[in-house]
Amino acid sequence: MSWGNLSNWLSGDSRSRELRDTRQAWSEAEALWRASPLADGLSDIVLGYMREAMRRADRLPALPILIALADATEEILLAEDIQPAEAIWMAIENDVEVASNFRQMLVRRKRWASNFDQMCAPVQNYIT
Repeated sequence: MSWGNLSNWLSGDSRSRELRDTRQAWSEAEALWRASPLADGLSDIVLGYMREAMRRADRLPALPILIALADATEEILLAEDIQPAEAIWMAIENDVEVASNFRQMLVRRKRWASNFDQMCAPVQNYIT
């Protein structure tokens, strides 16, 4: 048995390693998520932006305008896949495409959770 084969045998097949790495990435992303402002939910973030925009405004816009702004802000944030998520491991384990999409989502999720202020700056600056 070659050393490469021995290494593969000891560490499991590539599918097992990939799944183990995906579960580890999920755990890391969730830990970052719980420690970030995202854990409080998008509503709190949007309301904070709205308060700041209203504080800076010379005159307050009409209520329908404020509601539309809040809805648009939430839609922008939702497009970034930063809402609460749950791992459906049966689907991840059995479908390569689902697993690939899940890993891509984890990269974005970790980036948002670990660099929240930097990632939100364009949205916040535009709104406020």
